[in-house]
Amino acid sequence: MRTVLLTSLLPLLLAAFGSNHAYIPSPAAAASPSALDTSKWYLVKIYSDTGTIDVTDKYTYIRFDTVAGKAGGKGGCNSFGCSVTTTGTSMKIAKLFSTKMYCPDRHSAETSFFYHLQNVTSYTVHENKLVLLVDGIAVLELLKE
Repeated sequence: MRTVLLTSLLPLLLAAFGSNHAYIPSPAAAASPSALDTSKWYLVKIYSDTGTIDVTDKYTYIRFDTVAGKAGGKGGCNSFGCSVTTTGTSMKIAKLFSTKMYCPDRHSAETSFFYHLQNVTSYTVHENKLVLLVDGIAVLELLKE
């Protein structure tokens, strides 16, 4: 009962205190790790304390291979790879590495994308939308190719 009450009050509390995290995943939005595989997931939003960044190009994406425990893609400018571990809806991304090109028009968004990836603690998948979360707060929103 407390969980249902807290879950229904959380969006109201976040709205009242001005959170910039517009997406609140529902418990029903969870999926198996295999739902992550086989597709490119294109970044469409970055949520932060200073606001939401809408990403309108298809330069930033990630592709998961949960069986091999790895992921990789493009950060907007640089190619990257990392290890990924999933258990239920928990996710841990580690050992992120990337090329080191500098693209002034994409540098800020790429830096934020890489920062959030390394801090992800869980995820939700609903239809073609993947949301990566840090301690229950949405930080990255991606759409399936």
